[in-house]
Amino acid sequence: MQAFAWILFLTNDILIFLIVRKITKNRLFAYLSLMFYVSTQPFLEGNMLWFDNVLVTPILMGTYLLINKRMFWSGVIFGLAALTKQTAGLFIVISSLWLVISKRNFKNVVYFLTGPVMLGLVLGVRLISEGQFMDFINWTLI
Repeated sequence: MQAFAWILFLTNDILIFLIVRKITKNRLFAYLSLMFYVSTQPFLEGNMLWFDNVLVTPILMGTYLLINKRMFWSGVIFGLAALTKQTAGLFIVISSLWLVISKRNFKNVVYFLTGPVMLGLVLGVRLISEGQFMDFINWTLI
């Protein structure tokens, strides 16, 4: 489990570097952001594996895919994050709003939302087939 956590942390480091470099087009800012994250990560996330730590990787990956205009795959990754921990659903909402406001292209929003909706439908069908849908609603939403 410790090796898995280290792989997640290393993946997060790489993704932070790539995201900042893509947004700023400046390697110096990318290195500074990476150094800031690496220096604060032991204090903020610790050196253990928590759901919140696991959530960072798909959110960063979804963000990276989103800024590289891979709408469907970004939505799939954000959907997986939401299946890991429901609070990641906020990132789906925020990313959708960002696409509507910045791109003004609803086709991109539809592509983006297709991934989470498909994953949600698969989960919903499975829960209904097992007779656990109401229990799921009760435990996760209520």
